[in-house]
Amino acid sequence: MVDAIDNMKAKLNLLHRCITHGIPVVSSMGAAGRLDPTALRVADLSDTIMDPFAKDVRKLLKRKYGVNTDRPTGITAVYSIEPDRTPVPLSYDAGSDGFLCVCPSRENEFHTCDHRTQINGSVAFVTAVFGMNLAGVVVRRLASDR
Repeated sequence: MVDAIDNMKAKLNLLHRCITHGIPVVSSMGAAGRLDPTALRVADLSDTIMDPFAKDVRKLLKRKYGVNTDRPTGITAVYSIEPDRTPVPLSYDAGSDGFLCVCPSRENEFHTCDHRTQINGSVAFVTAVFGMNLAGVVVRRLASDR
């Protein structure tokens, strides 16, 4: 199974089911805010470092599903050791708080122009390398089964 889900609840559910049913899984961790595709690593989820998304996955798998993430989990993770970067103001956004608010068609309880969650973007050349590493794990596993 290959997991590249960004939604935490869906990712946790999938990973737990893979563990429960003994389904081999390789899972992509956080690519947002990263610019260095050479900083990617592949390891068991329990051995990931410097990746806040992987840390949250470990913590929530333990808390919500009782998965012991202090020892090998069987979940192969593709993650980055590069610290994520804080977005910087764009030149056309000078004088503001650094971010141009793009409001939804109507305000709702989750998003207004005065209150919004910062969502870090990702760049294609980093997410592509995440995908290549996921594919590499799968191909190596398939080739070793022969």
